[in-house]
Amino acid sequence: MQTVHIPRSICDEVDKLCRSFLWGDSPTSRKIHAISWKTICMPKDQGGLGLRSMRTVNNSFMMKNGWSLITEPNKLWVKVIRSKYKCQEGAIPRVEKKANMSNLWQGICLNWIHVTPHVKWRVKDGQAARFWFDSWLPQQVPLIHFATTFVPPVELFRKVRDYVTDQGAWKSDQILNWLPWESLNSIEAQTISSPRMRMLWNGETLDESRCSSGRSDLSIPFRPMYLL
Repeated sequence: MQTVHIPRSICDEVDKLCRSFLWGDSPTSRKIHAISWKTICMPKDQGGLGLRSMRTVNNSFMMKNGWSLITEPNKLWVKVIRSKYKCQEGAIPRVEKKANMSNLWQGICLNWIHVTPHVKWRVKDGQAARFWFDSWLPQQVPLIHFATTFVPPVELFRKVRDYVTDQGAWKSDQILNWLPWESLNSIEAQTISSPRMRMLWNGETLDESRCSSGRSDLSIPFRPMYLL
């Protein structure tokens, strides 16, 4: 299940068997299902039983595999996948459906939409995050959305570090050419320091043996993921 994208029909059949077992159905009789399966699969603190939909569990594993494409680029299987499907060399790989793609790649592609929109950067040295197009400021969308005037193409793909002096101060005068004071205040609240970066999922490490964070994020609004 961790590396195989299971067809929807099979997931639904497994869920049907689980429902039948829960309510005591038999081949000759069907009991009344007093509570919907969706409610039963809700967490206990939300009124459910904490059971897991087969489709949700499988999707969470596919999300985890997609997350590994970002956070574990040195693993052999990640290198093979990124090379085979031409994911490019950036920190965030390019994930697109291909002709004759593997089952694993299909699962990653179908669930990629649950991963990339919620990747955010918490900058340390500023050498990886793009100043204009990555969501590196807390609780903000990319800065390009706040530009007050035309940003020259040569500036668009600069890294965060490019707008910091050797002494660690922000190049405020340059930034104010394209952004309002409110954005500058948010930028100046960030400190560029340590060169070390680490990826977190929803502010916590994503252990290889569990996908509970991914499962919960498929059923409730996403919390942000940070690249530290």
